[in-house]
Order: sequence, then C-alpha cells, then structure tokens
Amino acid sequence: MVPETGCGSVQHDEVFERRHVENGTRWEYSDWPVSGGPHDERWLTAGVYDEVADAPAGSAAASRLQAVHSLEHGYVIILHRADLPESDVDDIVDAWAGRRKVIIAPVADAPSEIVLLAWERRRYCRAVDRDGIEEFLTAYVEGPTSPEPSAG
Repeated sequence: MVPETGCGSVQHDEVFERRHVENGTRWEYSDWPVSGGPHDERWLTAGVYDEVADAPAGSAAASRLQAVHSLEHGYVIILHRADLPESDVDDIVDAWAGRRKVIIAPVADAPSEIVLLAWERRRYCRAVDRDGIEEFLTAYVEGPTSPEPSAG
C-alpha cells in the first residue's frame, strides 16, 4: 500500500518461482517492480544505474531480470520515479550509493515515488524518508528472506 507520507509498512510478496531463464528469452513480469521470480543467470552488482531495462536474459544492458537475481542474493534495490526531483535523487545517492549490496535506479512506471525491494519484500515511500529506508536496508541486505544471501 502506498502511504500518504513517508514510508508505508513492509509488504510480503509470495514468490513461487526462482529459476534462471535462458539467454535471449524475454520475461514479462505480471507487475513491475517485483520482489522475486524467474531471473537472468547474471546479477547486477551494487551501484547507481541510469536504467534497469526490460531486456531479454543475457543482455549486455542492466536488466530487470538481472536485478531480480540480485534480490535472490540479498541485495536491496532502491527504485525511484524517473521524474523525482534531482535534489531527492541526490539525497538517495549521497546516503546509500557505495553501500554493499544496494542498487539504485530510476523507473518510469513506479507506483510510488520510491520503491524498496528485497526478496519477497517491498516498501513504498512517498518521499526520501531516511529512517524508513535505512530500516529496510538494515533488515533486508543479506536478510532472512534472501534464498542465497552470501552469494554475489
């Protein structure tokens, strides 16, 4: 649920499938962003990305399929709307870029200004809520819901 202000509660998503899809295969998630599911055999490393593309498995571009694989390995993804004010994006990057197993990227079709993702967990934020975002990172980077937290 998208809160009116700050960050909402952490939501549990049931992930029923966590397999690798073959190179060249396009996978369409029923809803994006997702907190788990089929994924590329490669994962994204921590960092700030200009885009996480809807690209087929094995693509050279940073892709949604690779991002989902990162979640399986205990990463947390901070997605922000592409039209989020630059000062808010700078706040996010200044606070969490360079942190172990954290990926930051814009997304055009986000249901909230900021979406936090971990394997089987998501949290929507209406603004840069430092405490709410940090709480999520502390709980879920290499957290208990990750099937392979020590990988990657």
